[in-house]
Amino acid sequence: MPAPEVDPIDVAARPAVGHVLRAIVRSMLATNPPSVSSSFVTAARTCLRQSAQRGIGKQPLLFETREWHGRIKTTPTTRLNNLLTYTRTLYGAGLGFDSLDVLAGIVRATAGLRWDSDDRLVDELAMIDADISQAIQSCREEYASGNVRDISIARTALRRLRVALNDCRVEVESWGGEFPFSRGNANAECLQV
Repeated sequence: MPAPEVDPIDVAARPAVGHVLRAIVRSMLATNPPSVSSSFVTAARTCLRQSAQRGIGKQPLLFETREWHGRIKTTPTTRLNNLLTYTRTLYGAGLGFDSLDVLAGIVRATAGLRWDSDDRLVDELAMIDADISQAIQSCREEYASGNVRDISIARTALRRLRVALNDCRVEVESWGGEFPFSRGNANAECLQV
């Protein structure tokens, strides 16, 4: 009987299991020859790339909007938090370009949202901005080390992120808000591949 397919984004949401598995993997890699580590990294990147391709188009509601004491409040959903955890796994494993399409989808999910400077959402968006910057740094390292599988796919992912960021900036400026992804945008614009 084949093993059931597991959504890697939902698995990342289980911190207790993840913590134990990380400890096991670290111990295994530290006590074996370097060739085991190299094989493990190759296998992990292959698995993460396949998972990224399955998860890109499936981005349901990432933000919830509801009325609270006469004000509209927007909060992130659990799915957004799980998706960000998964994205961090991608760029943390040296797969920065693979994380860009997911991040572009997250930026696009902010379309139609509005926030005040004192909203909790501003803090959440600042964390996403930091994730974009970290992913871009991972892309730089991936490119510099020659580990980019397909440069045209990498360029397309970067272009999609830039378009999503630009569209967000234009929309936010249209209602007089403060663009929440300025640092990530600056980093994305500076990356040359």
